[in-house]
Amino acid sequence: MKKLSVITLKFCKANFLFSLAFAGALLFAGCSKETPAPANSTTTASDVISNNDVTQAVTNAVSASSSGLATQTETTAQITAESSLACGQTIDSSISGVSPSGAIFAYNYDLNFSRTCICTGGVPTQYNTTITGSSSYSVILMSSNDSTNAHFSVSGIQSAATNYVLNGTYVRTGTIQSLISNQHTFNGTITFTSTNITVSKSTKQIISGTAAIQFNGTTLSGNTTSQTATITFLGNNQASLIVGNGSPTTINW
Repeated sequence: MKKLSVITLKFCKANFLFSLAFAGALLFAGCSKETPAPANSTTTASDVISNNDVTQAVTNAVSASSSGLATQTETTAQITAESSLACGQTIDSSISGVSPSGAIFAYNYDLNFSRTCICTGGVPTQYNTTITGSSSYSVILMSSNDSTNAHFSVSGIQSAATNYVLNGTYVRTGTIQSLISNQHTFNGTITFTSTNITVSKSTKQIISGTAAIQFNGTTLSGNTTSQTATITFLGNNQASLIVGNGSPTTINW
């Protein structure tokens, strides 16, 4: 490297003689390899959203400890059972909740449920429910501040039906802080497209159903991750989650 430095010095003092231009160009190319790359051009572990991050974020977006899909589905069933709407009638309800003081899993939510009665032949057949609002949670290894936007059709509203059946989408978008592998922050959108999520009218608990999941995330440095997943509700406050081609993970709430 000392010889390279001498050549560089001579090159700078030689008024850019043509005879040395080619050698100078080669020297510059060689030296540029030793120049450190800008910090934001290097991908580190904290710049990557791992499968473990995705699995935990999706789990939290389902479970009751973070006021997730399971909670809001069962809340929708409870609200549906509390009142009967006339054809075309819309009713709004504000729902809020906060975790008990000192709870290991902290959460809060402030949501609006808007229901419209849909009729066929003058007979109520389903309620179209829209859920909007904000929520946050802090659990082991992860916390998030989210917005919620959901649209469900709720059938089984006839008195003879024993269960409510929900179909639609549930979307949570927010800023997630993860401590799973390295401390890092990323923005994530989790979209659930549900199929026949069935809620018992007697217990107001989910007993079956599935949802296809799309996760899209971006780190603060701009790296993006997209991942698909599926969830199958098993009843008894349990569901089976598969992220990508991974093994099933059991979610309890």
